[in-house]
Amino acid sequence: GGKVIFTCGPKEDRFVAPIQHYMQTPFHYTGENLSLTKTHEMISSAKLVFTNDSGTMHIAAALSVPVLALFGSGDPKIFFPSGTARFRYMVYKKLECAPCTLKSRLPECINDYGLCKKAIQPEILLIKLYCFTIIKFN
Repeated sequence: GGKVIFTCGPKEDRFVAPIQHYMQTPFHYTGENLSLTKTHEMISSAKLVFTNDSGTMHIAAALSVPVLALFGSGDPKIFFPSGTARFRYMVYKKLECAPCTLKSRLPECINDYGLCKKAIQPEILLIKLYCFTIIKFN
């Protein structure tokens, strides 16, 4: 087991506690006021970055740190990091309404996870993470 570090952006801290509730390994929560320098330091020393479609994903890819990215409303064909990195994976459930923006978002998705994120089963994420650890570390 490795060390798990949670970071989040403004108004995202509400997502951390439910995940930590099920954690069986030690974790650290940085809060949401992390400088870009500190974020870079943490990512550069990581063995894996599991993130949503965000700047964190792009920093990890630029530093050649293995990344598993969760895509919701964004289009991975446009936003998934390009390049030749061997360990870049994504989880994406394409729905009829995807991709969307704040302007085109369905009413049931506003102020919520969104249908696209709810469509991704947690088991799929766990399988991807497990497969990654087998391939990368064994």
